[in-house]
Amino acid sequence: MNIAILIPSLSNGGAERVAAEISKYFSNKGHNLYIFTEQQKSAEYDFAGKVVHLKCRGSYYSDYQSWSGLVRSLGKRALEIRTLKKRYKIDAAISFMELYNLLNVLSKTTERVIVRVCTVLSPRNYTSKLYMPGLIGFLYNRADCVVTISHYGARDMVENYGIKRNKIKIIPNSVETASSQRNDDEWIYGDNAIVCLARISEIKQQELLVDIFFRIKKQIPDAKLLLVGVDTDEYAISLKRKLQKVHGGNAVIFTGHISHTRYYLMHSKLFMLLSKVEGFGNATIEAMSMGVPVVCMDSPGASREILAPHTKMTKLEEVEYAKYGVLVPFIDEASPVFEDERKKEVIAEEIVKTMRNRRVLDKYVKSGKKRAAFFTIERVGKMWDKTIGESYVRNHGR
Repeated sequence: MNIAILIPSLSNGGAERVAAEISKYFSNKGHNLYIFTEQQKSAEYDFAGKVVHLKCRGSYYSDYQSWSGLVRSLGKRALEIRTLKKRYKIDAAISFMELYNLLNVLSKTTERVIVRVCTVLSPRNYTSKLYMPGLIGFLYNRADCVVTISHYGARDMVENYGIKRNKIKIIPNSVETASSQRNDDEWIYGDNAIVCLARISEIKQQELLVDIFFRIKKQIPDAKLLLVGVDTDEYAISLKRKLQKVHGGNAVIFTGHISHTRYYLMHSKLFMLLSKVEGFGNATIEAMSMGVPVVCMDSPGASREILAPHTKMTKLEEVEYAKYGVLVPFIDEASPVFEDERKKEVIAEEIVKTMRNRRVLDKYVKSGKKRAAFFTIERVGKMWDKTIGESYVRNHGR
């Protein structure tokens, strides 16, 4: 089968990493893979198949502030992709991220079109016309399949974008679990390091994490916070300035984007992620697979589905010691209220208790590894096999 993967970039993101894993999985199954992308530089991740560079490229935002700009840009780019689908005789086209999802639908010929929603869309407050619910609902309903990565994400697409439920399949991200990745650097951050693997951004709420960390540090003086991820945008720069001005010292370490994340995980005592929205926590699963206990905010997305499957999301007021990790109450760092201060104190106090309790830590080391095994490419790949198989049968009658 000829399969096209449509994605803007080949590096620096969770969606890109998952696309790379899927491409290798399908290639190993004997399919012909074609990666349609606008990125011209070398791929950071190891993709399988032929990379097809798109000539038509454009900004996610600048081209889409008016309806005329949107229609003109989408039309031109969809025409190029449609031509490429015909040239490579594509049987199934899988797209990642909203711009390429729209282009996948608009360029449809005879192939099976599968659009993959990589996050929970509605809470992200996108301003471009590209993300208008009416446009997404109208075009996504014309795809053959809409893949979401969680049950929460599926409900979001139905309730807020009008996607037909029978169009949706839930396929979680595949996550590369513990490997023998080696790094011989000496560990200099001590025995009480807390690590967060995520781009430094408003969505990931590292400023909130830093606030809670310094409350923890009052009781665990040798604690360190390692922020591992891209740290070049204005939010990250502002956070660094604030840290230097208010706290100084070297208790919070910005590593920037790195490839050897397992080096930080294997030495850390705890993994923390306090995202405002978390479509699917790849880094959370990666930490669990390495035997690192995880703490996640009970925010919109898949964190609860990962750590406490088969439970309902409620408005947490206290810390929940779930089956596979610790869930903490939701806080939006952009709108602090008195109630949030109480929650921060509760979260910090419970994390201190957890870090000091070897029995609790050992419990989550074991249960986390068990849960992470559910998200291997072998298991998730079978879900894709079924989706692609159904696609081929419907279109080719085989």
